[in-house]
Order: sequence, then structure tokens, then C-alpha cells
Amino acid sequence: MKRIYILTIILSCFVCFAQAQANNSLDKQQLADTLTVVANQEASVGKIRISRIRVQNNEVSLYTNRALSFLPLRPENVQNIKTLVSQLVLGHDKGTIHIYSDGYEIAELIPQAYRKRAKDEVRYQLPEVNPLTLNTSRAWKAQNGLDGKHLALYGSHGLYYFQPRAWWMYQRAKLLTTVEDLYTTSYVMPFLVPMLENAGAVVVQARERDTQTHEVIVDNTDIVADTMWQLSADSTGWMHPAGYLHEGDNPFTTGNYLYTTGEKKRNQATNLHYIPAIPEDGEYAVYISYKTLPNSTDKAQYTVVHQGISTTFSVNQQMGGSTWIYLGTFAFDAQDANHNYVTLSNQGKPEQVITSDAIRFGGGMGSVERYRNPEMIDNAKSSDSSISNLQHVKDSVEAPIDWSTAAISGAPRYMEGARYWFQYSGIPDSVYNYTNSQNDYIDDYASRGRWVNYLAGGSAAHPDSVGLRIPIHAGLAFHTDAGTTMNDDIIGTLMIYTDFNNDGNKTYPTGASRLRGRDYGDYMQTQITEDIRHTFAPEWNRRRLDNSSYSEARNPEVPMVLLELLSHQNFADMRYGLDPRFRFVVSRAIYKGMLRFIHAQYGTDCVVQPLPVQNFAIAFADNDKVQLTWKEQIDSLEPTAKADYYVVYTRINDGDWDNGVRVKSSSSSSSSSSSSSSSSSYELKLEKGKHYDFRVQAGNKGGVSLYSETLSAGISAYNQAKKVLIINGFTRVSAPDNFAIDSTVAGFDPNEHGVPYGKTLHYIGAQYEFDRSKPWVSDDDQGFGACYVDKAQELMAGNTFDYPTMHGRALQSQGYSYVSSSVAAIDSIPTTFDAVDIILGKQKPVSVGTERIRHDFDVYPINLQTALQSYTANGGSVLISGSYVAHLDKDAKEFARNTLHYEYRTNHATRTGQVKVTEGTGKGLYKFRNEPNAIIFHAENVTGLTPVGDATTVVARYADSGVSAATSSDDTYRTLVFGFPLESLYDFTPLYLQSIDWLTAK
Repeated sequence: MKRIYILTIILSCFVCFAQAQANNSLDKQQLADTLTVVANQEASVGKIRISRIRVQNNEVSLYTNRALSFLPLRPENVQNIKTLVSQLVLGHDKGTIHIYSDGYEIAELIPQAYRKRAKDEVRYQLPEVNPLTLNTSRAWKAQNGLDGKHLALYGSHGLYYFQPRAWWMYQRAKLLTTVEDLYTTSYVMPFLVPMLENAGAVVVQARERDTQTHEVIVDNTDIVADTMWQLSADSTGWMHPAGYLHEGDNPFTTGNYLYTTGEKKRNQATNLHYIPAIPEDGEYAVYISYKTLPNSTDKAQYTVVHQGISTTFSVNQQMGGSTWIYLGTFAFDAQDANHNYVTLSNQGKPEQVITSDAIRFGGGMGSVERYRNPEMIDNAKSSDSSISNLQHVKDSVEAPIDWSTAAISGAPRYMEGARYWFQYSGIPDSVYNYTNSQNDYIDDYASRGRWVNYLAGGSAAHPDSVGLRIPIHAGLAFHTDAGTTMNDDIIGTLMIYTDFNNDGNKTYPTGASRLRGRDYGDYMQTQITEDIRHTFAPEWNRRRLDNSSYSEARNPEVPMVLLELLSHQNFADMRYGLDPRFRFVVSRAIYKGMLRFIHAQYGTDCVVQPLPVQNFAIAFADNDKVQLTWKEQIDSLEPTAKADYYVVYTRINDGDWDNGVRVKSSSSSSSSSSSSSSSSSYELKLEKGKHYDFRVQAGNKGGVSLYSETLSAGISAYNQAKKVLIINGFTRVSAPDNFAIDSTVAGFDPNEHGVPYGKTLHYIGAQYEFDRSKPWVSDDDQGFGACYVDKAQELMAGNTFDYPTMHGRALQSQGYSYVSSSVAAIDSIPTTFDAVDIILGKQKPVSVGTERIRHDFDVYPINLQTALQSYTANGGSVLISGSYVAHLDKDAKEFARNTLHYEYRTNHATRTGQVKVTEGTGKGLYKFRNEPNAIIFHAENVTGLTPVGDATTVVARYADSGVSAATSSDDTYRTLVFGFPLESLYDFTPLYLQSIDWLTAK
């Protein structure tokens, strides 16, 4: 809130001006203009107008339009505004001033936590209950985070069925390589939801969260149950649909379920076993279902066995019955059903009932069938002020697939809108069928708030309503907005709340004022704008904190806000918005806003979860042991985000990750300052001949961080095995390369796609319209920023931060010993290593947004250059591969020439992605991925190299151009440098191992 204090200073200046004007006649316009200037220093609120001023003795009542209420108000700026008015109207600052905006005295709009609360003013507090789900295997708690809190989240729109033309289409325009329907998921899925869950929250989403297109459902009728379990007599359970879901079908009302009473003695309890026939190795979300009965247990024990690892959950079956309840996402092996299943125990209280219905693995494909309704447009009803004109729906058509045979989307379920997820999940059609099947577009947005009420129905949050009895503490509708500028101006962040419900009530069912929704929006918008300004863009625009009637904020009977983060249509916004670093900061700000709001309602102190650890490394230790070391990453924005402990996770061979071991924060720091970074370590013994992967989370009372990168280690069963150090130098995540030529031409480079964080689903195709003067006409004639849609149903793999695993597994198969390290942790390289393997992927210096001075992700940081110079001077061998190995500054170019013996030739060396190895045992033709794909990051631009020095050789050439693809040197030490990433090869292992064998043969 630093800008609040700037506002205070500005107001003080105007008070001085007001004193000079005190004896003049009152000028209402002058006062309005003064307030406008002052307010717009803090947020873009527009023009303030004064409708009425009443002066009686020493008391002033001033009424403005809504613009003044758009400000984030605090005691200090409210007092200064009143002082200013007192000076201008009364000629002194001793008057009693009442200022009204949007029907409220502006002091009422200050969040509760910042002002003295009236005795009868109710906070939004819910009684503590056992959470819907709790991972009891986790090694951490978040008592000052979000443990036990339930949050509802809907991330934008999604595909919907347009009845007049019998077509599935997006709800927004395709612009700047993405579409809002998918774009917000690039915040929600990889960042926001993990942050909230790592703070202990249970997050319920309005759309499918799993990108896995396979789906396996095991019903209770598909398993063998002990006689202690009985089959329900009524048809209120899940059953396999005969085909697609049609109008009004509810799959949770046509089947049955199993039930039994609890068994106190563990050794007498029986388990139900749900064994899926997994079609393909991969990660699958696990959803359970059950029936909630009057005497249901609040601690049903489910265990997910994933590739031999057991993770146990406690599920409160007193809520959430007859729908899909998410437990977690796990790796499953298609070949081994004995190590992949879910069990449900009837251990529990004898007076409580445990029920069991279907269990689902994977997100799957859309399965709701829709039908044509030509009367839709004429008969459509719209209760939302933002959708009163459906012309853009009439004009917009899209055809990514042929739907001539059936009116299903043909798309993965995660791409579809909320309306279809609700039907598939057993939500009553009274929630999602708002227009009686006349308009799926309206049904989709109108259903989201009603879904929140159905979730909360029957709980303390919404006690007099029927529903799933899940006490929702807060919710978020995550959107982006439209709007353009012809330069680098930012549209910025708008926040919307609604202070009344559909019946005009201004309180929630708990008795709390719906102004708590304003408090919530204020916390979040303040956090977002301040964090963006501190981290990336000081010019980031804070728009209105707007009390408007939007169904997503109006319908819910719990605190709910609608966030319009930025303009997906504005190039300046999206230069930031397509960058994963920006999305991380924004998601963390949203999480912090939700955290602070909830703790403010309870009057408790919150703690922000730490940032991910850095400088992660593994080293050999004595007696077949390895030592893991890492450093805490200091969060300059959050003093509470200090790590108190760490959790180390292990994966062995082809297994899945275990549940973690908690490690004390035990090590040293070079300074006692809170801004210094401390080091920690963990030592363990490895079984020879096995491959190990490790990752780390930092933790405190607020929860745990996102995971570190994944590092690998293995100790050979052979006593004289050669040793390899793997250095992960691929740290880059970034937006696609972009350009702006004055105000005429701008865009994102269709030939450089950037590097997503993990695997992203928001990229739909390359931009093809770069003329900034081209206006938007319709969602199919988008104007400037228009892009193709050919990649819309494909994930695009980016940086998954786990490439040492790939290299380590190959080394382990050939009997090498190996450890790995992040590039930041490299101080020196012991000469005991026979070779060093450096992974550079798509590493190259890039900037953020409009920044053109600061660059991140150097190919050869100074610490790595120094270590390699010393290592090679002692005869060490080095393997390097990456797309931009010659994308270097002056000093690094000299290092590449003198130490690694190569220099730049071209960065557009091939179109086919084919490489012909001409020297050594690896002779042959190889191909790497040079187009976006879901398997591994692609290499769209690769380097042509020129060998430097007498002892160097060209060992590979690009097949189409003949340009050198790899060079080697063999003098006092050996180097082998590939101008493309080895990881992107369709057949990685042979060429990689042949390269290592040659290097270590020295």
C-alpha cells in the first residue's frame, strides 16, 4: 500500500491549496476536479462528480458518483480526503465531514482489518469442521496458512455449444497465441491451485482440472466387496452411462453404492479395492465418489497406491456426496495393476456409516452431448448486465473439429465450460440449465455462482439451502478483459464485487455484510498490483475496485470476487501475461490475497509459504551415500515467508514420488540478516545399481513451497565405475520472443515460442496479424493479434526441470555412477568426475515484458565458466547440448572459443530437425522435435557451430543445410558440443551414451 502514502502526501499539498481558497465562494466543479486528480494518482477510477453538497453549521455531507468508491480506502486517505473537503468547503479542517459514494459513507468501505469494528458488525467466520479431504501422509501442516479452509475457483470460460449453428466454439476471441477460455488456466493449474493446496486449502474447481485425456472409471459394481458391505436399495449412486450424457441426464442418480458401519479394530476392518485398467503410463487425477447420509463418517480412510507408493487421505463423507471429489494426481503404470489401485477402509466409529461409489482416474474427453436449438437467440434470457447484447455470439463461429456425427465437443474435458462439467459431476440441472437449454453461453456463466451455492448448501456458510454441505470460505472467478492501446500502455487489473444478491439482500446467510466481498477484492487487487509493480512493471495500472452486478459475483452467497487481471487483447499487457515468471508472481499474489482476507476475518496471524529452494545439488559422500544441499530463497516482498524446515521427496527407478521426509532447517548462513540465504543438507545411503530422483520443498507454518527442480543420483554396482556430473543449466521459462515497431506493427514471433513452465495448455497457435491498426470486428475477425487455432487441443511441453532424470537413467543403464546439480550451485568441479554433462535446453538471455535492460538465463554464468576453465585445465571432459549454445555476450563468446573450442555460425540451421552424425560410433541419422508437442520441449531454432582450433572436428551436420550441428575437440581434454538439445531427440539414449563413452575413454 505504498501508493496510499503517496496519496496522503498529495492530499496534504491540496490542503495547503485549499487553505488559500478558503475565503472564496465554493466551486463544486473545482472540488470535484481536485478529488479526481487525487484519486487517479492511486487507481484509474475515472472522473469524480459531485451530485450534492449539504452544509449545516460545521457539518458537511457530500455525495459523489461511484468513482470515489473505486479507490482502495484506508483510514489515512479517508481522513485526508475529509480534511481536504473541510478546508475547501468550510475554510478550516475542524468540520464534521460525511462523504457518500455508491450509497456508503466512505469510511464504511475501509476493510474491517484496518478500522475499528462496530460491536454488531459480523465477520465472515465459519466453525471448524474436518475438511472435505486431508492428505494424512503429508509431512507438513499449515496452521497459519489455509488448513481446513475450502475455496471455490472458476478459471474463465471454456468451449460451449452454440445452438443456432450446432457448433462448439470458444467464448472469447483467439488473440496473441491464446484465448481467454484457456489462458487463465496457465495461472490456475500450474501455479495458483498448487499454492493454495500447499497452504492446506481444499480447492473445488468449476472445470475439469486434469489434462490427462484418458479416463478409467471403476464403479462399486465392478469390484468384489466383503459381506460386511451392503448394496444400496435406491438408485442414488453413479452408473456408467449407456453413451453420451443427454439433456437432463445425471449419472449420479441411476446407480447404487456400497455402505457399511465403521469398525473400531484395525485388524478387523476390511478394504474395498478399486483396480483401474490404466491404458498408458502417465499421471492421472484420482476422483472418488460416495453417498452422504445423515450418519456418515467424517473420517473415511482412502489409500491411493501409485506405483507401489501409498498415500492416505481422510475424507469427510458428511459433505460432498454424489459428485466427483478430487484427491490428488499420481503416476500410474499401465503394466502393473498390483501396484496401482485405491482402497477404502471401513475402519471408523461403529455409529457412523461409510459409503463407496465409483472412483475415476484421469480427466478424459468431453462426454456431454448437445443439440441444435434455432430459437436460442430470440428466446434467450440474460440477467447479466455484461451480456445483454448477444450480437458477438451471433457473429462468432469456430470449427477446429468436424462435429458432423454427434454434438459432443470432441475435445478434452478440461477445455469445456463449467456447464458441462457440472452435468458430468452430478450437479442438479437446476444449477446449470438456467435458460432451459436455450442458450449454453448464458447457462455457463450463470451457473458458476449457483454452483458455489450448491457446494455450500446445508453447511454453516449457507445453512438454509440444500447442497453438498461444503463450507466455502471464499471463491474466485478468474478472467481477463478486452481493450487495446496503440503503444506500451497497460490496461491493467480490475476487481469486481457485488454488495447484494439476486434478492437484493446485502448480507450473506452467515449474517456478515456483503461488503466483506469488497474487503476480499481489495486485499487481492492490492496484492496483485503491488507485487507486479515491485517485481516487473512499476507502471502497472490499478483499475477500479468496482461494485457491479455480475452474476459470478452476485449469485454466490459466500465472499466471491471477479478478477479481470489484464487485457488479453492488449499487446503491452500480454508481453507480461505470456511470461511464466509473471504468472508465478500474480498467482502468488492471488494466493496471498485470499490468505490475508480469510485470516483477517478470523482475526488471526497468517504466514506466507516460502519460495522454492535454490542452489540445489547432490554430491557423493562416503559409504555409498550422497549429500543433498540447497539454499533458502529469500522473498523480499514477504517477511513471514521464511523457511522453518524442508521436505525431501524421493523417487526410485520407475516408481512414483514418496510422501516426503521432513528435514530441519539446520545449516549455516553467512549472515544473521533476515535477507540472507541459509543452506541446508540431507544425507542418505543409496542402494547400488538403482536410479534415484530427489526434489525439495521449503516449509513453514503457512505451508510448503512449490517443488524444486528434480535432481538425480545413482551409484554403480561396479567398484571401478566411471563418474559423471550432470549440471542442469536449463533454467529458462519465458514468453515467446516479441517485437514492437512504433505503433504500427507488433506481435509475438511465430518462430520462437518461448518456454512454458511445465506443460501448458494455453498456446493455441501462432499469431498471424501484426498490424496494430486492424480493429476487432468479431471473434472470427479479431484484427490485430489474430492467431491460428491448430494447436488448441495439444499441450505444449516447456521446462519441466527434471532433465537430469533422463540423463541419469541412461547412465544407470550402462553402469556409470552419477550425481547432478543446478547450475547456480556450481562453485567448482572435482577432478574425480570423468566427465561433466551440461544440459542447456533452450537456455538464452531473455527479458520480461517491455524490459530491455535486464536479462535472465545466461547460457554460461560466470560461476560455470570459472568452474569449467579449472576442470578442463586438469584434463576434464565436457559434454554440452542446447538450442542457443552460441547465444552469448562478449565475455562468454571468448570462453566458448578458448575453452570449449567453438563459435557461432547461425541460429536457423535447419527446418527438418534432422541431424547426420558423421564421426565416431554414433554415425547415423537422428531427428529431434522441432514443433510444439506434449512429450518434451521442442527446439524450433538451433545453432550452427564453427569449430575453433586445430584439434577440433565437425562430428555432425544438419541434414538439410549441411551446417555443422556438433563439434568435438581432443587435445589435453575433450569437449563435445551439440547445437541442439539432446533431450529433444526422438531416440535420446543411443547418441547420448555414445557421447559419454567417447568423453570418458580419454
